[in-house]
Amino acid sequence: MYGTNYFRREKGEGGSEEKVPIRWMAPESIEEDIYTEATDVWSFGVTVWEIFTCGRIPYTGIPAMGLLKELQRGQRLERPDNEACLDEVYEIMMSCWSLDSHARPLFKDLVGSFSGLLERESDYLDLSQSLCWKETVSHTPPPSSPPTAALPVTQEQGIAAAENEAEDEV
Repeated sequence: MYGTNYFRREKGEGGSEEKVPIRWMAPESIEEDIYTEATDVWSFGVTVWEIFTCGRIPYTGIPAMGLLKELQRGQRLERPDNEACLDEVYEIMMSCWSLDSHARPLFKDLVGSFSGLLERESDYLDLSQSLCWKETVSHTPPPSSPPTAALPVTQEQGIAAAENEAEDEV
């Protein structure tokens, strides 16, 4: 499952390969191996998108080899389809994905944007009835047991859960 989210590229003169998380990377990181606060902001935007889509994999319909070209053409992740993702939140995500790295917000600006939204929005979502369960057909919980808050897990438990999930999808 996770193998298609990484792109192998040659590293250095020795010809060794490295895996890079291409679906989370800014275009300049993919193309020129540049890493700055602006490229981190791009990745942050993708992570915010993941949160609002309940963990969906970004750009699933685009092969890793063709992602850079699509990003350069203006392709961006679609607005998450749930009530938690306000228009303003998606606008923040989109600002993180500007092709011009200088046009992306700084992290201090993102803190201000999200703080302003939190102060303005007085209604809170009832997370005891998670929006994620509504979108997930194959993992619907039994009616008698609503989803609970995430419990701390060890690294070994997390790895085992991810492996089991990957086996279920095969």
